[in-house]
Amino acid sequence: MNKFIKIKNKHQIYNNFNNFNNYIISDINSLNINCIDLNKIKYSFNWLKIDEYHNNSPPTRLRKYFNIDVDMSNVEKYHIKYNHNNNIFEQQVEDNRNMPRKFALIDDKILYSHFFTSFICQTSSLVKNIENINKLNISIHQIRQICYPNTISENSPEGIHQDGADYIVSALVINHNNLKGGISKIYDSNKNIIDAVILKEKELIFQNDKTLYHYITPVECYNDNYLGFRDIIGLDINIIE
Repeated sequence: MNKFIKIKNKHQIYNNFNNFNNYIISDINSLNINCIDLNKIKYSFNWLKIDEYHNNSPPTRLRKYFNIDVDMSNVEKYHIKYNHNNNIFEQQVEDNRNMPRKFALIDDKILYSHFFTSFICQTSSLVKNIENINKLNISIHQIRQICYPNTISENSPEGIHQDGADYIVSALVINHNNLKGGISKIYDSNKNIIDAVILKEKELIFQNDKTLYHYITPVECYNDNYLGFRDIIGLDINIIE
């Protein structure tokens, strides 16, 4: 299934980010994302699969994945191509994340939702405004990080890093429950910290992955009588032309 999506209010979107300086800490309202079916997205994290490449026992990361192409040649109507036969994710990095990894695919009913479609198109609009390009390839990651009582959960064991993309959404937080810690940190090209924030639900970080680095600190349960979890959507965005 392919989609042609009409872009609305693009000038408002651009004006929200006219002070772009390699990264943005923002929220879904500022991105003008359609939230009519957001609750469906929130519940869908309960059905993710164990990330077998994140070797913790018990498991602390669940994930699903999808790869798409976005054609923005028509500035009023974007074309999304869903690559259903591509369940392999590879990163252009120098650590062990460069190995090909096979993931379960994001459910179609989630992928085709108003929320997901709007999020992809509005983020693509942002990249187009910065780079004046026409085509993108985007890897979408739907991830749950789990924290167990009296333990620490680490989501970035590789430390301060880049993801090997042109631009990324390191995290759009969908659910955040019973956790403390999890500070998202942004670094310049020399790995000097330039910003830090604990993202709340509906907040996100978009950044240039060619020039900046990032990291998130470990989390632990706020109340050790219960599990904690943090549900995010991440994007690896690469320019095709």
